[in-house]
Amino acid sequence: METLTVDPSELSTIDPGDRDLYRDLFAQDWALGSYGNCWTYVTQACRQLGLGHKYLDGSTLISIGRHGDSYVLTRPVGPRAARAAAELAHELARDTGAPVYLKHVGQPDAEELTRRHGFLPMDRHPWTPSSPLDDATYPDVLVNTAELAELGLKTPDRSKLRMRLNRFRNGCVDGHTGVSARQYRPPEDDAWKRTAREIAAAWSAGRGHDTNDGHAYTNMIDHPADGAYVYLAEVDEHPCGFYLFEAIGPDTVACYANLCPDATRPGLTETALCTVLADLHRHGITTVNLGGSEHHTLHTYKLKFGSPRTLTTVNLVTPPPAGTWSGTNRAVP
Repeated sequence: METLTVDPSELSTIDPGDRDLYRDLFAQDWALGSYGNCWTYVTQACRQLGLGHKYLDGSTLISIGRHGDSYVLTRPVGPRAARAAAELAHELARDTGAPVYLKHVGQPDAEELTRRHGFLPMDRHPWTPSSPLDDATYPDVLVNTAELAELGLKTPDRSKLRMRLNRFRNGCVDGHTGVSARQYRPPEDDAWKRTAREIAAAWSAGRGHDTNDGHAYTNMIDHPADGAYVYLAEVDEHPCGFYLFEAIGPDTVACYANLCPDATRPGLTETALCTVLADLHRHGITTVNLGGSEHHTLHTYKLKFGSPRTLTTVNLVTPPPAGTWSGTNRAVP
């Protein structure tokens, strides 16, 4: 990594042995229920640098990834989070000549970073033109699993979901959907990994993504969080979906893989996800955070299942040192 004024001993690569570290430090902030509050999100967000790099100073933890020319500091937590993030981000910005992004910053730290250190809302230097705040361009969507299972499909808010489920059911023999979901819990069981890789590759190929290296689901399949909720869905005994959730709060999980590549059967994606959500409900999960969205189409899809949540974290970017960014940077380590 670039030369920094921070203590080099506080910087290291993230490796699979850090799972407990992340679980323990994030658990201190579980009341927030942030989508970024877990191993799966961090290692997904930092995947351009393997599992990522980390800054660790006692109980202050910042994860470091890459986005094009820029470094990304993800979910800073701990008593020195704001100050450490400011030092690290400004040093990286000076050294690379590119903006540094901060993702899922808690509200108090975000206020300190903007007020005392000059950070700006991320859309002042957009993540991309079409998704200026990355996955916070549209807010998280929360699913109440009990409501969805018992009442949701009877309410006007769930009418679009009900129509999709009915459309799929009407296309099935005798109205039997043939959709099932099996749960796996790492690390005890890894029999799901081969099928998950195949589904993720099919999903990526269908969207023109690179299926051989670095797609968004590699790290969570190769190095899943201990105790993650993993599901493989089948339709008529053929694999059709891969889903992965991790706890982010009491009786609360967030969804980091929601893949059903088969678009030839209208309503299958909704039916498979509902089957998975119903099983999570049976296992005592009361709330599922489907995450935020980069695009309106994805946000609209998620709203079929739940309701938008008021933002609890903020995405920021460093201010340019002289009015504009050069866009130059050194080689990725």
